[in-house]
Amino acid sequence: NYLILIMLIAHLFKLVKDNQKKKKNKTYLNLLLFGLICLVSISWTFKELTYYNAKSNYHTNPSISINLLQNLNYKDSYQLLADLQTSDQQKISTYQEHLKINQYNAKAYNHLGNLHTDPNKQRQYYQKAIQADPKNNWIYYKNYFKLSNPNEIARNQTTMLNLLSQYLDLAKQNIHFTARHDNINQAQEVTEIFYNQTQNQNFIEIKNDLLTAQETFSLN
Repeated sequence: NYLILIMLIAHLFKLVKDNQKKKKNKTYLNLLLFGLICLVSISWTFKELTYYNAKSNYHTNPSISINLLQNLNYKDSYQLLADLQTSDQQKISTYQEHLKINQYNAKAYNHLGNLHTDPNKQRQYYQKAIQADPKNNWIYYKNYFKLSNPNEIARNQTTMLNLLSQYLDLAKQNIHFTARHDNINQAQEVTEIFYNQTQNQNFIEIKNDLLTAQETFSLN
């Protein structure tokens, strides 16, 4: 909906520019543009207030929060709603409903993997999380390869060495505070998984370099 409104606003800007010499059209379009901006602002404000009220009642009145979050697709509302459910099956259903709206939410797939007890289903969801967000979110790789057999790990070691090397470059420069984020710990665990199965010394070298970057920037 927001994308459609943004496209409309951009189109209206063009119309205003094309019709600058026509005062009546210009006034009409400006009013229409103002009305659309107001609609977007009202919609955003409503969602923000609903989200704020849901978070405010999260611990004290969970039933109120559930009602507020039920049809709210905003920020991490889906995760708050899932956390308020009393059973794992309800949590699973909540994430699955959210993924019907946003099929590219890697975090939701990862949560589903955590909630399932069948290793095959877990691997499927962790793999979907990786496919949705393949770069620099190492918890998805850790969860997936912890459930992988030695042959699969061996087949993927070259790919993972390349990804880890790229991530190491970010960590060494502390881009986006990489070295201070928990993600760097997850990356180190991935190197351990691969080293334990392949005995490839390159993984230990990357792990040591990640530790060095982490220690360097944690002191700054």
